[in-house]
Order: sequence, then structure tokens, then C-alpha cells
Amino acid sequence: MPENRIKRAGIISVALIIAVIYTLAIILCTVIIRKDDPLLSGGTPSSTYIDTSSVDGFTSSNITSSYDNVTSSVISSISTDTSSEDKGSSNAYSSDVLNNVSSAASNTSSNSQTSSSVTSTTSSSLISSVTSSHVTSSNNSIQPQKSFTSGIWYSFEDLNFKTLDYKGFKSKVDKMFDDAVSLGADAVICQVRPFADALYYSDYFPLSEILTGKQGKDPGYDALDYMVSAAHSRGLQMHAWLNPYRVTLWSADHTLLADDNPAKIWLTDDDPNNDRNVLKYNNRLYFNPAVKEVQTLVLNGVREIVNNYEVDGIHIDDYFYPSDPHVADGFDKPEYDNYVSNGGNLPLDDWRRNNINVLVSGIYRAVKTIDNSVVFGVSPSYHISNNGTDDNYKFKYADIKKWMTASGYIDYIAPQLYFGYQYPNDEIKYDYLLNLWTSLSRLPRVKIYIGLAAYKINDATADLSSGEWITENDILARQTTDAKKYNCDGVFIFSYSGLFNDDPLNAEQRNNLSTVLKK
Repeated sequence: MPENRIKRAGIISVALIIAVIYTLAIILCTVIIRKDDPLLSGGTPSSTYIDTSSVDGFTSSNITSSYDNVTSSVISSISTDTSSEDKGSSNAYSSDVLNNVSSAASNTSSNSQTSSSVTSTTSSSLISSVTSSHVTSSNNSIQPQKSFTSGIWYSFEDLNFKTLDYKGFKSKVDKMFDDAVSLGADAVICQVRPFADALYYSDYFPLSEILTGKQGKDPGYDALDYMVSAAHSRGLQMHAWLNPYRVTLWSADHTLLADDNPAKIWLTDDDPNNDRNVLKYNNRLYFNPAVKEVQTLVLNGVREIVNNYEVDGIHIDDYFYPSDPHVADGFDKPEYDNYVSNGGNLPLDDWRRNNINVLVSGIYRAVKTIDNSVVFGVSPSYHISNNGTDDNYKFKYADIKKWMTASGYIDYIAPQLYFGYQYPNDEIKYDYLLNLWTSLSRLPRVKIYIGLAAYKINDATADLSSGEWITENDILARQTTDAKKYNCDGVFIFSYSGLFNDDPLNAEQRNNLSTVLKK
């Protein structure tokens, strides 16, 4: 018996020694890591602006083909793109990335996703985390991209439900989606967040004015929820179209916004630290692309949709920085000056482009972390060049070509080629633009859809009064055929109301287009 007790004591002693050594090793590693990492050692950068050392895309080659491991995907996003980033400053966006890493790691043994969030120093209620009610795809599994060949854009003007009760709302949606099916389309792209408001119940944005005529007023139903159901019951994909930065279009008067609109809260909460989260420009209000709180708000809004609704895609268009050559005279210049004073050395234009890159890659990452089968795409304006002189790159600060060629940005691009074959300027004619866009380099997994202008049908002033849109009845059909010849993945039609009305010429264009789509 004494011998057994001695043996037991010896075993216990050895176990305790091993445990102590293991604990000391962990402590030592932690000290080393904290010493080398400014974020973990307390060197957290200012949350006032977005620092450009943040990554704007994924670099790991295995991410190009799939998101078979959520954790490695998010971690790879932390590595810096040395070709365009300023490496001399700290990473103001990394806290969001680190939260995503933590969230992704916990998901390796869970079937549901809890969205991460960055806790802001001000207005924390605007950027609280969203708990998912959306069951994600199995982690470590490869989900195929959802594909489609043609879609119709439904703008906020098409989705005007102000005078309708729930029955009238459903009837209108049913008619619009039935029309899409009759045309031969297989996707609907609906503008569900047009002006920092929402066609659904949101923790971040008020209910949209287009639902009732008053922003923030409850119509008594969830419009997005029904639209998703109505689309899927007809075999249509449902893509949620968002405007990340636009707050207003016709007035800069923030008193017209709902009390729970984040723009109004920031402008009226007596906190001077967030007053510049919202900017006035050309009698409009914009969220400031240079502010970290704004980026977090937008990303949480994306997570909320993918978590709570069975959407097939997230879609944004060409509203980035205001498209104005003179925007450089002001706008977010104070944030840039702050960036420079903290050691940043990127030129203003590159800094702004990085702000947009951070948003686009952030949306992509937010979507894929929750459900990697949901696609994310961007629809930029037509103007592109090979030397950085185009409007997208120079004035809107949208680096389209980077998004097409670097992994971690987009699943598809949908340029708005809203011109006919007879435009007076040869370099704006449809066939020239189609050849230009399809000749651009892009990753094999990045698809291209061509945006077509149904809204110009029967418009005598369209394309500098070329006359083509009032004399020809098959422009959209020919453009779709040409897009197929150039191996495009499909077309988007702008917009529903431009295509579906009672005008005889619209009906002819519609019928000819339908014949091509159904081939």
C-alpha cells in the first residue's frame, strides 16, 4: 500500500511539473506576440479614420477558388498588399478583421454564425453586433457560386409602395416578378437599402420612406422577406442591392431623416467626435468613406441581411465618392490630414481609393464568412481606361481593375454600358465599350455581366439625340446577343419600369429581348 501511494504521488508531481512548464510556455509566447504586435500591446490606432495599412484584398492563392476554410480566409486578409498600401502606419481596420478571425475560429464547431463587430468609441448602438438567425453552409465545405444569366434591376422608384397596403404590396411584387419570369430573366436585383434606410426590419437603419411615404414608419410587414419568398417561389434569384454611402439624393437637410437614421444620430448627438461621419456635398448627404465607424456600420448592415434573409447575392452600384472633379477641394480632406499627421504617406487619391478598397473587400469578406455561396458584385459606370484617367478611378476612387484581378473583392462585375450602336462618339458606342470591358484582365472566377439601358427606349434625346432609341426595336436583343458572342456571363437590364410599360416600342424591344434570353 505505501508503495502505491508513493507511485501515485510521483505521477501527480510529474503532471504538476508538466502543467507548470506548459503554462509558462504559453505566457512567454503571449508576451512575445504582444511585444511585436502594436494592436495587442496597446498601440491601438485612432478610430477617427481608416488607416491605409489595412489590407484591401486576400492574397492567399487557395482563396481564389473557394472558401473551404473560413478561418484561414479571414486570417489571410490581414497580410498587406505592398504594391499599394502604406506600410508606415498602424492598421485601423485590423480590429474588425481580428474580430472576424475570432468569430470564424469559433465557427469551426458550430452551424450558425454570430456576426462580429467593432465597438466604437461613440454611438455604439449603431454598430452593435448582429446575432445570426441564418443557418450557414457547413464550414470547411466548398459551396458553388450561384450563377445566373440575366437579371432586372428594380430601383427605389420601381419599388414605390407608399400608397399600398400589404395586399397591394404583394400584388405589385408578384406582378413585377411574374414579368421577370415571362421575359426569361432568372434574377431580380432589388434596391432594398437606397438612402441609409431599409425595406426590412433592421437594427441599424430606419424603415424606408418608399414603404409608407415617411422614413421610419412601420408598414406592418417585412418587404424584403416577402420579396425573397416571391422570387424563390418563381425560380428567381433575389439579390439585395445596397447604397453604402448615399444618405440623401435631393436635400442635405438632416431634419427630414427619421430619428433613428444613423446619419441623423451622428449629426445631432452633441458628440463632436462623430460629426464628420456624415458630410454635406452638392446639397446631398453622404456617409464619410474615410471613417472607420462608417465602414463598420455598412459591414454590419451587410451581415444583417445575409444572416437574416435567404438572399442569393449582395449588390452595390457606382455610388462611391461623389463623381465630381472638384471633390478633392474638400470633402474628407481633414481625415486625410489626420492620416498624414499620424505618419501616413499615400497621396490623397491613393488614400481615397484604399478607403473604397477596404469597403469592397470588407463586404466580400462579411458575405463569405457567413455563407460562401452568396455572391457579391459591383456595377460601376461605363468609363474605364488603361492609364487611370477614367472617371471610376480618378473621381469615384473605384479601382475596378484591381477588384477584377485580385482575390477577395468581388464575384462579378456588371459595367453599365448604357449606350446604343449609334452614339456620336465612337469610344462610347456599345460595341466599342463591350470589346473594351471584355478585354480587361480578370480572375477566372470573376464573372462579367453587361448592364443595358431599357430606360432609354423611346427617348428622342438619348445618346445625344442619335435617334436610335426611337427608331430601332431590337437594340437590347442585339446587345444581349453580342454580349454572348464576347463570352459574357449574362446581362442586367436597367430598369424594370424602363422595360415594362405600355408603350408599343417598349413591348417590341421586350419581346425581341425575351426571344434571345430564352434561346
